[in-house]
Amino acid sequence: WASKNWQIPYPTHAHARTFATMKTSICCFGPGFFVSAAFILSQYAKWSCQFFDAQGSTAIPGATSLGLFCYTSPGTGNEWGYPDGLIPDESTLATVQRIAIANTLIGFCAWVITLFSCIFCCCKKFLHFIYVLVGLMLLANTGLEGSNFLLWNSGLCANNSCDLGVGAKCSISAACLYFVAAIFTCGRGKELKDEMDEDDDKE
Repeated sequence: WASKNWQIPYPTHAHARTFATMKTSICCFGPGFFVSAAFILSQYAKWSCQFFDAQGSTAIPGATSLGLFCYTSPGTGNEWGYPDGLIPDESTLATVQRIAIANTLIGFCAWVITLFSCIFCCCKKFLHFIYVLVGLMLLANTGLEGSNFLLWNSGLCANNSCDLGVGAKCSISAACLYFVAAIFTCGRGKELKDEMDEDDDKE
């Protein structure tokens, strides 16, 4: 038995197809998972009232946490909207709010396209440039997530009165996940482009 020759089987066409299927599945459902997780975390960061802990904020006395669109007060809980006159149109916070809405719209579009391609089309019927476009959208959202932290430069966080809250940590996580999803999506676009070029060469 010890002298029996053992041979490692060479890869077959079936093995090659299996590996190709696994690669396609990862490139397809990878972005779907990461985009979904990033979009959920991003929305919590934007619409919760706990982006920053603001125990010492002088802009709104008594506020315990601040969000992009609301704040939390011990007596009344979450308060939507900030007092009139606190956020003029040219203020930093107003700019952050507009960017946050744009970020939400871009993220939603990328999320829908990614999930649609995975669930209904198995990543095969979309043209490669659409994947590249979605990848660029996700890269844009990576940067836009960082714009949430411009809130630190607003009057709400004067004199370094803000600390990172749950929402800020979720925003950081969302930015990382958007970036990973962008890499997967652009990779899938390149893979489809290579497949199209191979098919053209065969013809």
